Amino acid sequence: MFFSGLLKKACKDKEFHDIQIARKALIFSHLFFIDDNLLFTHASDTEVFRVISIMRIYQESSGQVVNLDKSEASFTQNMCDDVKELICNRMQVKTLSRHAKYLGLPVIFGRSKKEIFGMVLDRVWKKIKDWKEKVFSSSGKEVLIKVVAQEIPNYIMRDYRLPEGICNEIEGGMGLRGISNFNTSLLGKHFWRLMTSEESLLSKLLKSRYYPRCHVTKSPSSFYPSYTWRSILSVRECVSNGTRWHIGTGAKVRIWKDNWTPCVFGFTPQSPILVLDNEAKVSELIDHDLGC
Repeated sequence: MFFSGLLKKACKDKEFHDIQIARKALIFSHLFFIDDNLLFTHASDTEVFRVISIMRIYQESSGQVVNLDKSEASFTQNMCDDVKELICNRMQVKTLSRHAKYLGLPVIFGRSKKEIFGMVLDRVWKKIKDWKEKVFSSSGKEVLIKVVAQEIPNYIMRDYRLPEGICNEIEGGMGLRGISNFNTSLLGKHFWRLMTSEESLLSKLLKSRYYPRCHVTKSPSSFYPSYTWRSILSVRECVSNGTRWHIGTGAKVRIWKDNWTPCVFGFTPQSPILVLDNEAKVSELIDHDLGC
């Protein structure tokens, strides 16, 4: 918390700049994840020296030392090599390699997703190579699916859609089915959290970037979406079809297009649109004075 306070004060005093990923998005200068700290600032001598100064103050006050051997600097694509080298020399860190990994996955994704997720296959095959010649009952195969799934870290299957080829190799090699469905269920939980936890940091950031004017279930197509976002959106229809609104004020729920009525012929009203328009909200049907 002390380190965070130093960074916030430096931003408030305009000693270095924080970042914003989209118009009207949250502004931040750092993120903390377990023992890792991600700092965001401009690539200038002034701001780099201020970061170094803050790190020195923190180290002297806390007795903790930043491990520079495990620290790296990442730059935008248009940054010239001379500036990169200068800043890395100032901070005594390395430039982030294109092949660098974090939690077992590449930091920078290329076009070949199958190549990137090859590490998943390696882990799976190491686990099941001794089982390959065995014959399993249906219950035995169910256990094996769970064992295989446990070898694929949940954070990978929660955030990324595994390529079909990867799933086919895992499933076909052992005559199994279910890896793709397990992937879908974890992505679905992630999508559900975006639907129901709109005040979380992740929800706010994704909303500002991909669906600033609507609910996540109605997010439009976007230019150059990240692979993470495309993966999350791949389960939107599946999750949306299985959910419906619980009516409070009804201010966000569209009468004719959102799922909110009991399931008789679907979750939307079947009566013809005569008075209220296509985008009318459920709140227009409620007498708030009478509460009905």
